[in-house]
Amino acid sequence: ARTRGLQAVDGPFVAVRDPAGFRAAARRAAALGYDGKWVLHPAQVEAGNAEFTPSDATLARAEAMVAAASRAALTGVGAVMLGEEMVDEAGVNLAKATLARVRRTS
Repeated sequence: ARTRGLQAVDGPFVAVRDPAGFRAAARRAAALGYDGKWVLHPAQVEAGNAEFTPSDATLARAEAMVAAASRAALTGVGAVMLGEEMVDEAGVNLAKATLARVRRTS
């Protein structure tokens, strides 16, 4: 989906009276890189938003990754260290997707 410029949205969780199950399913989908999850019941909205809204720390890390990669690219370097973490094209693409998701909802 992302390659085609589309949002990847996980399917519904039909056990609408199981909020813990919905939250767990949403958390798994977010960890896999989905942009969101269908909700079938208003009670699922809050948990869905909570699981798919990046934390301030996640946003700061994404911004730092993009900035570090941009600086490295100016010198022709394809990967760079950011603290104890290697930042490469794949990580930067995920960081950019995180930042884009926040921009779409702001």
